[in-house]
Amino acid sequence: MTKLKNIFYVSIASVFLTACGGGGGSSTPTPPPPPVNVAPTANAGVDQNIDENTTVSLSGNGSDSDGTIATFAWSQISGTAVTINNASDQNASFTAPNTGNNLTISLGFRLTVTDDDGATGASDITIIVNTTNLAPTANAGVDQNINSGQASSFDASTSVDSDGSIDTYSWTQTLGSAVALVGDDTATPSFIAPPVTVDTTFTFRLTVTDNRGATATDEISIVVVPILITGKATYDNVNHSPSNALDYSSIIQDPIRGAVVELIQGSTVTQSTVTDISGNYVFGVAINSGDYFVRVKSQALQNASASWDIRVVDNTNSQAMYAIDGSDFTVIATDIDRGTMNATTAFNGTSYTNISGAPFHILDRVMDGLLKIQAVDTNVNFPLININWSVNNSATSGSLITGAIGTSFFTSNAGAGFTGPQIFLLGAEDSDTDEYDGHVIIHEWGHYFENVLARSDSIGGSHSGNQRLDMRLAFGEGFGNAWSGIMTDDSFYRDSSGTNQSQGFSINVESGAGSTRGWYNEQSTASIIYDVYDSNNDGSDTTSLGLKPLYDVLVGQQRDTEAFTSIFSFATYLINENPAAEVGINAILAAESISGTDIWGAGETNDAGAVPANKVLPVYTELTVNGASQEVCSTDDFDPSFQSNKLGLIRYLKFEIPSASGFRFIVTPKAAQDPYILIFKNGTPLFEIDNGGDG
Repeated sequence: MTKLKNIFYVSIASVFLTACGGGGGSSTPTPPPPPVNVAPTANAGVDQNIDENTTVSLSGNGSDSDGTIATFAWSQISGTAVTINNASDQNASFTAPNTGNNLTISLGFRLTVTDDDGATGASDITIIVNTTNLAPTANAGVDQNINSGQASSFDASTSVDSDGSIDTYSWTQTLGSAVALVGDDTATPSFIAPPVTVDTTFTFRLTVTDNRGATATDEISIVVVPILITGKATYDNVNHSPSNALDYSSIIQDPIRGAVVELIQGSTVTQSTVTDISGNYVFGVAINSGDYFVRVKSQALQNASASWDIRVVDNTNSQAMYAIDGSDFTVIATDIDRGTMNATTAFNGTSYTNISGAPFHILDRVMDGLLKIQAVDTNVNFPLININWSVNNSATSGSLITGAIGTSFFTSNAGAGFTGPQIFLLGAEDSDTDEYDGHVIIHEWGHYFENVLARSDSIGGSHSGNQRLDMRLAFGEGFGNAWSGIMTDDSFYRDSSGTNQSQGFSINVESGAGSTRGWYNEQSTASIIYDVYDSNNDGSDTTSLGLKPLYDVLVGQQRDTEAFTSIFSFATYLINENPAAEVGINAILAAESISGTDIWGAGETNDAGAVPANKVLPVYTELTVNGASQEVCSTDDFDPSFQSNKLGLIRYLKFEIPSASGFRFIVTPKAAQDPYILIFKNGTPLFEIDNGGDG
């Protein structure tokens, strides 16, 4: 048996097999052809856009399906010649050349890869080189000084772009009140300088954009210089004589403070301002702007953190506002000082020949109060009030629109076509005029203050300083007198009257009530309030709190008191908020024969001499729901004319309701009397009980 023999030949190119055996004999086989080498694939990366003079990275790769990549080779195939760094590496680089005068140039590069059998593959890449864009230079022009009313034009035509051109211009205002800029998308815009009252800077920013989107900015400043119209407003202030009459030989010119001043051209109000603390005003107008005149109005107006609108009007002339007008003048090219414009008062001994100063004296006394309150409350807000004064306003009662006002007074609802809070002041000569009685004016304005910021439960009606009054009226009128002294820092309340205004009286609100001292007397109330305010320590007065503590009580706890507003509620809250002053306040109260210890007057012993004492005391009679009945006496001992606003005619009862329910009041009068009962909560009337007749 022949044994099969296998022989293997191995070469670099092939392996083949020769077999021997069988029937004998032998042969040499033909080896197969070597396999075909597959060429590698190159990838030079993605095309690029770059700026001139920057380093460019060339990063490629290659692949070989039947072997490996043996070498890499980068070469430039087009464009401006550059030096390729690491050209035989997979990652190479070069520095982009300058583009010369061209915006862009194109460079071509090729990556060639060789595999381990010597085969090659190639890939090309294009590099676009851009000119480096330099930002343009903006030039807004030269700063300027111009007059109000003049035109100002800018010239940005010297703005340049060193490697291209300016495509757009854009102007925006960055400082000053807005103006209409004509041609704000051109190199040469313009505007008309507005009126100003002081040198005022306006700035404008220029932004230029070049043909490749780069931008640059520059600013120009325009100082607008006004043509100033200045002046001063004053009024004739008539002083009181030692006998409290108006002394027309003692007239001084005082500034009109805080009043509205208008600059008028023809019939058009072109500008409005207010006088300062010295009566000065200023307007800024355009050069060569024409003819004007100035008007000063009897209106105090402020719209700021503290605000008010106070107007002195003529109730007999559709509430027209008083004003004084200056003469015409022409604006050319220089500042104009209009000097002093004075509202005069002239009395020839028998009658007024001019009294234009009167409304401004009224306004100026109110300004005393406004400024004083603003100093302790920078956010105080007084709503509009009209102060109605006319030479027709007489002490006769009748129609308000004809001047028959009866007396000077404040009302929150005058009716008859008068809307909102109103003050009416007497003005009829040879009878009783109040236009120069500053304390009277502030007294009535004090009632307005109570109405809009604080609270008053006063029932009004006639009264005098030596009377024993209903405690609500006593506090309201005493407060008004004290308020006039506080706002002026003058304790003497003066009121002129009579033929030629040659009579009058005065009250020293600091001196108290004399023989009628008590919680029911307006002069006691005035003295207490003024003494705790002022810095003049006299007698039992050693307390000087100033205005703010009083103001805080009036607009705070006193406004929300459960009791009626009285000297009891005021003093209690003042002590609560100023405990260090308790001893001093109690001493002032005691000097006026007041001993009540809380808002209800608990413990008060001053019965005003009533017989028996239970006709006026206790101040409040305590009622108990479902409790025993209480006898409460009233008296007309202090009110023979039965005006119902004096002490004892009205009695006060207080009770606390434990829960919401229905309640019945049983009132049993003595003899044929007619009880009339009002039920209040926190000073607000809720119900009235009146059976309409006796019993």
